[in-house]
Amino acid sequence: MFPKEKPDRLEATIGSITSRTVHLLWSVLFDGNSPVLYFTVAHNISNGTRSYNVSSSKWSYTVLYLIPATFYEFSITTTNQLGTSDPVVVSNTTLEAGNRAPGATLCWMSKWHRVCVVLQG
Repeated sequence: MFPKEKPDRLEATIGSITSRTVHLLWSVLFDGNSPVLYFTVAHNISNGTRSYNVSSSKWSYTVLYLIPATFYEFSITTTNQLGTSDPVVVSNTTLEAGNRAPGATLCWMSKWHRVCVVLQG
C-alpha cells in the first residue's frame, strides 16, 4: 500500500475567455493516494481575493462577473484529507466589452477526457 499524503502535481489551463468570464480547466496528476475532497479557485479583485470551492466531481469552473479588458491571475488548489496542494497559477486578460476572440477555443474536461472545439467567427 502506498503512503497517503497531500495532493501534488495539479495542472491547469484557460479554456474560453469573454469580456466577463474565464473558463478554467484542470487535472490532478497525483491525488496523494487519497480522494480529492474539493478544489479551490481564487482570483484577484480590486480589494483583495475572491475564492470559490468546487466539487471534487468537477474538473472545470467558469468564473463570472469579471471586468472587461482586465488582467486576472487565477490560482487553483486541490484538497484531500491530508492537506492542500500548492497552487497552480494561470493568467490572462478578459476581452474588451462586446468583443469575441476570433476562432476562440472552448474546452471542457471530464474526469477522463479533455474536449476542445474551435468556435467559428
